[in-house]
Amino acid sequence: MAEKFNAKFGENRTNDSMQRWCSKNNFLGVPNTGRFIKGQSAWNDGKTGYMGANATSFKKGNVPHNTKPLFSERTCAKDGYVLIKIREEHPQFVLKHRWLWEQVKGPIPENHKIVFINEDKTDIRIDNLMLVSDAELAVKNIKFSKVSNAETNETCLLLSKLHIAAKKVA
Repeated sequence: MAEKFNAKFGENRTNDSMQRWCSKNNFLGVPNTGRFIKGQSAWNDGKTGYMGANATSFKKGNVPHNTKPLFSERTCAKDGYVLIKIREEHPQFVLKHRWLWEQVKGPIPENHKIVFINEDKTDIRIDNLMLVSDAELAVKNIKFSKVSNAETNETCLLLSKLHIAAKKVA
């Protein structure tokens, strides 16, 4: 085939290069599209495999080596908040300052946040926590963001409460 092609077109191709070109351009019959054609069987058709591997991989009562005990704490690397483990069965870590507030003062109302008075996320004491509404926090972040720091944060939060109360009256 390559000899006839070379003679007719004045080329110098080998049989291998002609075969590769024909295969690439689908001149050898059925194109290889990578899909199953009708009636074709899979390579593993009829072979048996082990199903349900995870069901028997772990023994009941086995505890992984990295399991944390109940009420253990960890610090979130992303934003620095302290998290505490509150459940053993389906482990769940929650923000410790929110958990502490709910233990001491009850549930947090909807549209409210717990903020740190001294702005230190690792200083988790009940007298360092303050309940503020979303509106008060928004006013504090917009109007008092330039003057708010660890010393003036509580004053800025109280001023934002006063600002919202004044808006309601007016």
